[in-house]
Amino acid sequence: MSESAVVHACLQWLAVHGCSVIRNNTGAFKTTYKRKNGTIGTSWIRTGKKGSGDILACSPHGKWIECECKFGDNQQEPHQVLRQQEIEQRHGIYIVARSVDDLEREKHRILGL
Repeated sequence: MSESAVVHACLQWLAVHGCSVIRNNTGAFKTTYKRKNGTIGTSWIRTGKKGSGDILACSPHGKWIECECKFGDNQQEPHQVLRQQEIEQRHGIYIVARSVDDLEREKHRILGL
């Protein structure tokens, strides 16, 4: 199994359980552009919010969920830990998932059971 397989399995689990899900890709890339004066410039374009989970979801009862998927011994980066704290302070659900078993363990919180 790979991290992308974990993401795919978690997306499916959340969708099957009635959550509205979005695969959240974050990152940055460098691009070039032509200025009005004809010179070439470069800039960085950031996609997504740094530290946000691999999956963004809304539960059937309206609860915000972020799921950060990890594989093997991979640990959260410091900016991911900060994001987790932000979501939890706002009473959202943040789950670090290595498999759908982690979602199953949190099923009561996710589904409001």
